[in-house]
Amino acid sequence: ANALTAVQINAPHWMHSVVKGERSANVDIIKKSHPDVRIFFRDDHIALEGPPEEVELVRSQVQAVIDDLRNNNTTYLELEIDPQYYKQLIGKNQIRLTEIQEQTGCDIRFPFVDESRFVKLMGTKESVDKARQLLLERVQKL
Repeated sequence: ANALTAVQINAPHWMHSVVKGERSANVDIIKKSHPDVRIFFRDDHIALEGPPEEVELVRSQVQAVIDDLRNNNTTYLELEIDPQYYKQLIGKNQIRLTEIQEQTGCDIRFPFVDESRFVKLMGTKESVDKARQLLLERVQKL
């Protein structure tokens, strides 16, 4: 008989995008190397289902990413900004966005215009605070 196991990994929702990777690249890699393991992203955890040995391998990979975020004191903040300012804040070819990210060391993600009013900031507490301040200053100047 094929034994199946299910595990849950505690991870706040904001960590899911990091675990998934850019355009779900990390999930795609996991699915290719462990096709029998199913991954579910829930509100405050990630659930894995499949053959015990494979689930354990995937669990340790996912847990490593989460531990990394926790150990680096990664901070997450959603900053409400009116979508009408996105274009100016991002700049042509993302030049302004890149500039702010390089200046602050903060990862900044703008939503697709109609999706939400919240810009996501992720990094060290200092970098997130700095990026927040810079973005709000720029919005006031627009």
